[in-house]
Amino acid sequence: MAQPFSKPSFLITPLNAAIAVCLLASSSALYAKDVAIKDSQKMDTLVVTAAGYEQKLADAPASVTVITAAELRSRPYTNLLDAMRDVEGIDLGTGQDKSGQGSISMRGLGSDYTLVLIDGKRQNNNGDIYPNGFGGFQSAHLPPLDMIERIEVVRGPMSTL
Repeated sequence: MAQPFSKPSFLITPLNAAIAVCLLASSSALYAKDVAIKDSQKMDTLVVTAAGYEQKLADAPASVTVITAAELRSRPYTNLLDAMRDVEGIDLGTGQDKSGQGSISMRGLGSDYTLVLIDGKRQNNNGDIYPNGFGGFQSAHLPPLDMIERIEVVRGPMSTL
């Protein structure tokens, strides 16, 4: 018959305790190093629209909101108007313009005061350019959301989207 309190197979000795402490300390140091590497690999968000050249978002001369391609794909957006619904300061309104398109306005100003650029090229026009005042936001010229790398919404005197 086996004895209930036999000699344990692992003894806690000062040497075993020191080895266990060393293993725990080295594993936490390795974890901290991995976290530091991941944090250093994160890049700052860059914007181009606010000043006309690439700069960090924190250094931009205007209030800028950036919507990344990952954010566009993670939500059930079907067009640019859907993507703009969650941006502060953007008013999509409930109506449509004369061409049946939705309109984007910013901070209480009409859509005539909002400029839409794609790669620095103007996409919307005033009603004076189109016959019978059929101007406004022309979404037919916009690429599908899958092709958009990022959207920069600039508020204030620059007011571009």
